Amino acid sequence: MTELTGNSQPAPEGPPTPPAESASPAIGCGSYVVIYTMIAYLGLFSLLFAGITWLVRGVIVEFGNAWPWWLTPVLTLGHWLALAVPILPLLYFWRAPGKLRGVAWLWAAGLAYLLLQMPLRLIPPGSRYGWPLAQIVLHVILSAVVLGWLGRRRLPRPAGPYAPALLLAALLGLPWLSLGAIGGLLETALQLLAGLLLGCLAAALIVILLPPDPDSRRWDFGTGAHVAGAFLLMLGFGFGASVFQMFMLLVLALAGWLVPALLHWGRAKPAAGWLAAALFLGLMAALPYQTFDVPELEISLGFGLFSLWEWLLIATAIFLVLVLLATILTFMLRDRLSGAPRLRWAAGGAWLLALGFWVFIGQPGLHGERLFVILADQADVAAAYELPDVASRRAFVYETLVAHADGTQADLRDALDLLQVDYTPYYLVNALEVEGGPLLRLWLANRPEVDRVLESPRLRPLPAEPSVSAGGASAPEGPPWNLTLIGADRVWEEFGVRGEGIVIGQSDSGVQWDHPELQRTYRGSAGNHDYNWFDPWFGTTVPEDWAGHGTHTLGTVLGESVGVAPEATWFACVNLGRNLGNAALYTDCMQFMLAPFPLAGDPLRDGDPALGAHVLNNSWGCPPVEGCDANALLPAVQALRAAGIFVVASAGNSGPGCETVDSPLPVYEDVFAVGAIDRYGVITSFSSRGPVSVDGSGRL
Repeated sequence: MTELTGNSQPAPEGPPTPPAESASPAIGCGSYVVIYTMIAYLGLFSLLFAGITWLVRGVIVEFGNAWPWWLTPVLTLGHWLALAVPILPLLYFWRAPGKLRGVAWLWAAGLAYLLLQMPLRLIPPGSRYGWPLAQIVLHVILSAVVLGWLGRRRLPRPAGPYAPALLLAALLGLPWLSLGAIGGLLETALQLLAGLLLGCLAAALIVILLPPDPDSRRWDFGTGAHVAGAFLLMLGFGFGASVFQMFMLLVLALAGWLVPALLHWGRAKPAAGWLAAALFLGLMAALPYQTFDVPELEISLGFGLFSLWEWLLIATAIFLVLVLLATILTFMLRDRLSGAPRLRWAAGGAWLLALGFWVFIGQPGLHGERLFVILADQADVAAAYELPDVASRRAFVYETLVAHADGTQADLRDALDLLQVDYTPYYLVNALEVEGGPLLRLWLANRPEVDRVLESPRLRPLPAEPSVSAGGASAPEGPPWNLTLIGADRVWEEFGVRGEGIVIGQSDSGVQWDHPELQRTYRGSAGNHDYNWFDPWFGTTVPEDWAGHGTHTLGTVLGESVGVAPEATWFACVNLGRNLGNAALYTDCMQFMLAPFPLAGDPLRDGDPALGAHVLNNSWGCPPVEGCDANALLPAVQALRAAGIFVVASAGNSGPGCETVDSPLPVYEDVFAVGAIDRYGVITSFSSRGPVSVDGSGRL
């Protein structure tokens, strides 16, 4: 009958035996069954739990309900209890000195780490600085305790070589550097420091609680590596922010299989390699986190969801193949690693290769950390209402706004030029988008002309632009039910009004301009896209649609056979080329709607308000995740109305809860907000509802 504890036999006569924790007594088959059953349970349960939690959270938020702040810690506690129930009894059954006791205590240390991570789940998942800062503080404290208390007696002085760790990190980092994109300087530095501290903590605990033994390489490279991987899986679950848990637990678990190789590489005493293992694990924790943007992975960001997901899954799959190859190779060479070369030149070459992949295949440079700086002095264009016609109103509003922006922004622009900080000035909202992080934000917020500074999140570039969307459905034989429900067909027949002479300005994901429903009424249908198309996302010179949403919504407005006003003309702008915008991008397009400019034109110098739109269609919103507060775009809407432009916006798709019309543009009094109904005239469940409460107005 197999016992759960290791066999304890008298040591034979001869050389002194190593400490009990380093001994390698025989382990029964039953114990191996328990170990691998636990490893499978830890991995599958944690992966499923992270995925289901993320999915449920996304669905709740997508349907307009707030995710309770307390629910994430509660769910995390449930996950912890589900792991603790099978792990903690092992501390009792495997209490005899030996490998099994080390396994039990190592996994118990993983449980303790998860428990200490629970309060950090209160940090919003999109926090670019809060999450890594909290991780740094936690890991500094834990590392100090582990290294100072346990490590002082049981952790040897670290010794090289370190080149193998750098070599493996460079090779395994290729998929992240090739397919991802690095964020801002500060967040990247914080993520690197957080990862390195995690690696230090993890490697120290592995060596202390499950010390490597030159006489038990088969255990170290086999079951010991898998046990360490399960421990690192728990650390990855705690370290990963939001949906990234699913990937971090997998990455760190697989990286753990290579820890024995790094401990034994070039050393007679493998425990002295703990710092090399720490360096490797730290880089493995940091690189995925640095190169893939967590906020974009949230399901609540709407269409285009899987564009970044595809690249992340590809990177993870490549990493999986590379780590398996490295694991197999090091396992086959396990008896030779203690005398293996230091590989300094190979490590340097590997990092040059990684740098080349990043520069020539990946997305080089830093991406992110922009600010939307709103000035206190917004232009007063109320005098436009006294002018006799729309043309003069538009010209007055444009000229007044541009002159006001040039005058009130002059000192700030000069200061930014002196600091060599890149920025984009705006006039429709008296604001600038500035490239910079928290330190620059602090300086800007304390300048006298600045009212407030908002984040202006920008999605990082992808390895390839999103594919262009094209519709393929056949035109209906008669007016669809939505048109007959509102009486559009009767207006056409009884009044002869089909939108002639009206110019629609469309701001969305783009437009498939050659779509048969839309091509005839495009203002640039002859091939002249100056003043008719603006793409601040990708800089294209011909109208295209990257998600299909813009073509769909514009078709509802003026499609040849599916639109309310099929004789109206249109021009367009891309403010949502991917699934996350910001106040600056939305303002880019609204400025183009007021005063279009040539393809390479300057909005403040080349705008022509005579070519502006009569009606604006805006089927988008700017929630806090995109940096907007309730009044971020209010000056823009007020100026557009003063110019005689009718602004229409979708109420949103966050129903059915009350007070779900909660972000610009539909929250504003000067905007005509449109909800959704079904063919029976009933408000759809997804359509947002009032009253508007975010600005304290209580408007219905």
